[in-house]
Amino acid sequence: MQFFTHRYFLIRKNLANAQTNNLVQAGALIKIIDESQNFGVADICPWPSLGDLDLDGELRTRGPLFARALELAKQDLEARKNKIKLNSGKVVKNHFLIPDYRSVNVASYGQTVKIKGHRDIVPLAEFLNKSAFHFRSIRLDFNSSLTADLYDQFVALLTVDVKNKIECVEDPFPFDQARWEKSNLTLAQDFEKAPDWPHRVQKPARHRVDQDSLYLTSAMDHPIGIVHGLIEAQKHPQKTHGFMTLDQYEESSFLKYFNIQNGEMSFDSDGYGIGFETELNNLIWEPLIDFRGRSENHMLYSPSLSETDKKKLEQLATYFDAQVSPTGYFLIPSSGSSGSGKNSLKLYAILKPSFMNSAQRVNETFKLTSEMNWGSVLPSYHVGGLSILARAHLTKAKVYLSSWKTFTAKWLEENQIQLLSLVPTQIFDLVQNRIKCPSHLKHVFVGGAHLSPELEKGARDLGWPLVITFGMTETSSMIAERSPDTDYYQPFSGVETGQTLDGKLKIKCNSLAEYSLQMLEDKIIQTNLISKAGFYKSDDVVEIMDQKFKFINKSDDQIKINGEGVSLFQLREKLQKVLWAQELSPNSCTLISIPDERQGESLILVIAPIATNSISDVIDQFNLSVLPYERISKTHTLQNPFPVTDLNKIQFTLLKEMVLNEKTQS
Repeated sequence: MQFFTHRYFLIRKNLANAQTNNLVQAGALIKIIDESQNFGVADICPWPSLGDLDLDGELRTRGPLFARALELAKQDLEARKNKIKLNSGKVVKNHFLIPDYRSVNVASYGQTVKIKGHRDIVPLAEFLNKSAFHFRSIRLDFNSSLTADLYDQFVALLTVDVKNKIECVEDPFPFDQARWEKSNLTLAQDFEKAPDWPHRVQKPARHRVDQDSLYLTSAMDHPIGIVHGLIEAQKHPQKTHGFMTLDQYEESSFLKYFNIQNGEMSFDSDGYGIGFETELNNLIWEPLIDFRGRSENHMLYSPSLSETDKKKLEQLATYFDAQVSPTGYFLIPSSGSSGSGKNSLKLYAILKPSFMNSAQRVNETFKLTSEMNWGSVLPSYHVGGLSILARAHLTKAKVYLSSWKTFTAKWLEENQIQLLSLVPTQIFDLVQNRIKCPSHLKHVFVGGAHLSPELEKGARDLGWPLVITFGMTETSSMIAERSPDTDYYQPFSGVETGQTLDGKLKIKCNSLAEYSLQMLEDKIIQTNLISKAGFYKSDDVVEIMDQKFKFINKSDDQIKINGEGVSLFQLREKLQKVLWAQELSPNSCTLISIPDERQGESLILVIAPIATNSISDVIDQFNLSVLPYERISKTHTLQNPFPVTDLNKIQFTLLKEMVLNEKTQS
């Protein structure tokens, strides 16, 4: 089962109650997905002003609101899985909510009303004595804002006729068994902890419903929370409930599905379970991460993976739980996909405390604080996005999420985002669209692939404060940075680097992945990644000078043509320069090599299946910049889009297989 959340902020039109002073209600929708990709959703809407933990605390501790949301999400999932609509279609009768008795909607006349009370009891009593006759019956809610003595004074101010109109008083003052029992009016428990109190107002989104509740209400929560409550209220049609709170907040796209007239409420939406499938699919969901070291293993992967890859990952995770440890690890797939041989899908196991060590190192290196808001446009199931959540978790900073398609500089400004992580293709989009950086942005961390000098300069000219980093899944994100005037990376404090006999980078730090798991020919291969000396050996060929390192090549990218050594990485870098000069996307074409009986390897320019008139110019310019045996003589236009990772990196192993397959078929 995978867990995701969508954080929301509801903007109130008025103050909610006597104990709450702000106009923003923070909450989160929780989404669970099973192995067959069935999903269910529910709402977590805490009220810290009324005694709840705040949202982060509730999610971190898996508190009572989380537990109830999980129950409801599971009900929703089972219904969707079995193609059952939980909405019976019945209309639910509701009282009219009067948050401010000084402004009463005349539509509430003749109806049951719920009036929010405050410590200022005299004008409220005067209002009731004067206006109670307008209403069929009255429910009062003080949210425990009174004292016992003040409550007695309030009751003494009321006329007999008003007292006869009052059905109940919710939470007049903090629960006191003896004092509550003395009241001549019916007192009802809502937020107050009043064990075994016979009169209860219940919120289905917060706890299970007993048959003997006075009535059901919303928690003035998200429409999804209200829907779960309405579905429960449909089972108790004889009662007048309290779910007419949607108008207390600014408009949202969910509201169009609700039908409200004269206090009667129903809804009609698409999909099974509680419905709202279209709206839910339009939201940005982030994995719900438990960063505690002793919590169960957490596997993250892209929902867009093929079913074959998902099954492989589940098998690898099950093996790891049984053979290594069932707790304490993040299990993170490599960014590749179903390639062949040693390039096939891998699952890396990183201890959660090790992952947090990486986050702490970055926070300390760049002096990140709780006041620095993060913006994330990277997938949270990848190390890049997960690292953002980990760093913010440690500093208690806010994280705002966006897809790259909806990213704008205005989004950065509206949320006062100061920290951002991007990959080179996103930098290309910024530069190509001439988007200037907002002045309040402090750091834009760039990693995931090589950033060309031309692209780096273009971004800096637009004001983007780039921090060029080096890291990988095996190190739990970045371990070094490069200044603009050099090709050498400086490792962060606590990171030791060296070079193996064959020129590859080796790394020692407290954030290394411990294992990789891979399925080859239906056999699981487990590899211990850390040597006895504490180093991880990478595939990166580097040059080291004065404790710094310079990236030269990937070992797999070194080929021979006619006996001459050729670096695919360096040739692709030269190609990027040509593409940049002609303002073409970095992924419009690329270079691969295929076996050649005469030459050993042969270079092919693979062209993405998009119309362009500039490729011939690209070839001419590229061939002028390389040695004769490095020139492009063959091209292949791919029939399908380039295979790319979630970070838009080309998957060269898959690309090579696709080209060879298409050439064979032709």
